[in-house]
Amino acid sequence: MASALTPATTSLRITNPGDDALVFCLEPWAREYALDAHSSLEVVFESESPGVPDVFHEPHRIVVYAWPGASARVMQNGVEINDRQQKG
Repeated sequence: MASALTPATTSLRITNPGDDALVFCLEPWAREYALDAHSSLEVVFESESPGVPDVFHEPHRIVVYAWPGASARVMQNGVEINDRQQKG
């Protein structure tokens, strides 16, 4: 009898310690979020296969790439937030 795989959850905190706002981009979905000065976001990945997100720092942007098969939610203060393209 085959058992269903239980998705594993991995969290990654993205912090902007600087005095200027940054853009946080979540790939491969090209979802962008404002990351205010001295604030942080938490990205919660869920996947049935293990993986590690890749993080790239650019001058005014932080880009995080999820691994194949992973889904991701972006949280701020324990509440899921929408990207700049979504209303609400």
